[in-house]
Amino acid sequence: MAAREFPFQQLIVIGGTGQTGHRVLELAVEFSNARLVATSRKATVDSGCALPDGPLAATVMQDAKKWGAKVKWCALDLEADTPALLRALELLAANLMTGKRTALVFASAFTNVEACEADARFCERVNERNTAAVLKWARDRFGATLVFFSSDYVFDGVAGPYVENAPRAPLSVYGRSKAFIEEWLENNAPASLIIRTTGVYDYLPGSKNFLMQMLAAWGQGKPTPVPNDQLANPVWAHDLARATLELLGRSCRGVYNVAGATRLVRADFAGMIAKVFGLDSALVQPIETKALGQKALRPLDGGLVCDKLKSELGWAPAGAAEVLESLKWLYTR
Repeated sequence: MAAREFPFQQLIVIGGTGQTGHRVLELAVEFSNARLVATSRKATVDSGCALPDGPLAATVMQDAKKWGAKVKWCALDLEADTPALLRALELLAANLMTGKRTALVFASAFTNVEACEADARFCERVNERNTAAVLKWARDRFGATLVFFSSDYVFDGVAGPYVENAPRAPLSVYGRSKAFIEEWLENNAPASLIIRTTGVYDYLPGSKNFLMQMLAAWGQGKPTPVPNDQLANPVWAHDLARATLELLGRSCRGVYNVAGATRLVRADFAGMIAKVFGLDSALVQPIETKALGQKALRPLDGGLVCDKLKSELGWAPAGAAEVLESLKWLYTR
């Protein structure tokens, strides 16, 4: 996508410091014609340039400094109460251009599934009410084309992998929050792009994705129970970001599944990580999900079918082994 013009003059990335938002920006800075504005929970100014602030991964901060004035950073805390959120949106609006073709990629959420189950009201505030408020603001104020990342957790995991038009049947508070926004967009912004994905991972120190959790456990020599009955097809954040921008660039609308080529249980994914990274697979302790005693139900027979994506773009995200091989040098350098 480098050196290609983007059909939008302005791109807003909500959650630019997360693993997916970071990858979206990494690709989008190559566009010659688009103004890029990204949010993080905090922002500061360094040498006259706004930068994300807070406990961020070193890679994110390094890239933000490298991008410099190509990306304008603004503070937006989705966990804030409604008045504070509205004030932050006004400050964000002051850094945006009106009358320009705008897209908003919403790459932020409260993703701790267990914590969502334990505090449904907090999850509802962040993942439903505040998320909808930001989307509505972008639609009404800037006429923005909206992009939202959803999850295979909108399904019950009885008959996966799932196609785009499969009926939603979420099992958890987190899954219901994703389904809520999907339905909100379908009813209030039908020209939106909904990206359903699953098991997003990347090599990003400081991140809590499955790959980084497992590497941290190995670093501590810590035996780790990993479910042997949860099927999904995890996707590399870079592939997810690339597909998102290409779909957006083609003016695609509706739901698209974006997931990896390898469908496997989590324990097997952990074993694959151990093999590729040269770590002790004996620390992976396969266990049934029900034995973990978790509050939130998980879809067991999950995952997503990406035929629609491949038909549209001519490619689909890579399999787990291929991606891990491409990332292992970061761990060993």
